[in-house]
Amino acid sequence: MRPGLIDGIVLDRPIGSGATSTVYLGYRQDNPKERFAIKFLSPLLGAQEVPRQRWLREADILIRLDHPNIVRGYRHGIADDRPYLVMEFLQGESLQDRLRRLGKLPVEQVYHVAECALKALGAAEALGVVHRDVKPANMIWLNDDSVKLMDFGLAKLAEPDVDLTATGAILGTPIYVSPEQAAGSDAITIQSDLYSLGTTLFHLACGRPPFAELNVSLLLTRKITDNVPDVRLYDREVGSALAYFIDQLCQRVPTRRPENAAKALKLLADIRSGSLAISDTTPVPISSRAPLREAPAGHIPAGSRVLDTVVGDKALNTRPVILRAEEVLFYEEDNSRECYLLVSGRVEVVKSGRVIATITEPGAFIGEMSPLNDVPRTATIVACEETVLLRIETEEFDAFFARHPEMLLMLARTLAARLEATGNKLNQANGRLAMMQRHVREMSAVLAGRG
Repeated sequence: MRPGLIDGIVLDRPIGSGATSTVYLGYRQDNPKERFAIKFLSPLLGAQEVPRQRWLREADILIRLDHPNIVRGYRHGIADDRPYLVMEFLQGESLQDRLRRLGKLPVEQVYHVAECALKALGAAEALGVVHRDVKPANMIWLNDDSVKLMDFGLAKLAEPDVDLTATGAILGTPIYVSPEQAAGSDAITIQSDLYSLGTTLFHLACGRPPFAELNVSLLLTRKITDNVPDVRLYDREVGSALAYFIDQLCQRVPTRRPENAAKALKLLADIRSGSLAISDTTPVPISSRAPLREAPAGHIPAGSRVLDTVVGDKALNTRPVILRAEEVLFYEEDNSRECYLLVSGRVEVVKSGRVIATITEPGAFIGEMSPLNDVPRTATIVACEETVLLRIETEEFDAFFARHPEMLLMLARTLAARLEATGNKLNQANGRLAMMQRHVREMSAVLAGRG
């Protein structure tokens, strides 16, 4: 805060700090009434190349984005080897703080936030910018009742060779990110921001974001397997029109959302004006997990001799069931204990929003660890196509192997294959851990040199 640290600006006092930066109030040296917010990157991150590059990218983006619903950036530089960014000084409260104070927002205020945010996202979209971290904490309600979008630190540019994200990395806040972000996809577009805005509006409207009751691992999985529930299930005062708009932004499949911010704005205007009539239906809980249906005889293909024998065994309480594409067999942490054999089709094993395995071999066991060890499910199983499974109830598990000892070999093969895959992933994880440890040692040396 010494005089002359930033040319033409006097630093007054700190006004905020976080894990990555500290923000100071400053004013123009020749006009103290003109005030600024000056954000300094933390010394630890300032010594690392990627955080510095992200910082410079955010600064460049804010300086290019001149829009009334986006915080202005004026200039950036380095002082005492610490990158800084001079921004407009905003007086108001973040939507996160507003939620803490009010619990939820009136419907008209939610519409106002939606309109301001969409205008901001449209301006960013026009410059090829995707925000990637739209959430209440990154939006501010000003004292003049305008709303501005802030913090473009995770923003992505459309130009080649400028994305600083590792392939498959999740950037953003889990509870607000889109399904494609949760899955680690590189195809992040304006429609991802629209989804995040939809979950933000959901939170503003009813006082809680969707899937708030889940831990992060299951949350990320449910993002890609389940639709966002109807917001009216949590607050009937929201109304069918706003619920419909939130639902359109929060569609699981990106192509089912509005194509861009302009079309989302048009949809919002049509809903608010009444030109698009929305029927006042009763909200119904939805889930990708459907009741298991018994597979008709024609859906059970002739498989191996072993499978034919097992499926046709009338002495056991085993029954073929059918899943349709995208339906969920069970979720991770589910307390069910039955086991399944794959008869036909294909399923994916999903953990923390990522596909960790695909099961295609007829006779492969699914969910066998829960009855073997009496533990909750460790992953989610999703059908990729129409799939037929043989359901083995928990109480029949031991009797099944007593009548069909040849299936123990199938089980052993299943466990061996998964053990090998786990070992490979462990080796990869150890390699990444070693790289991180080297990075920590290098950073410690840099900080020791500064001391």
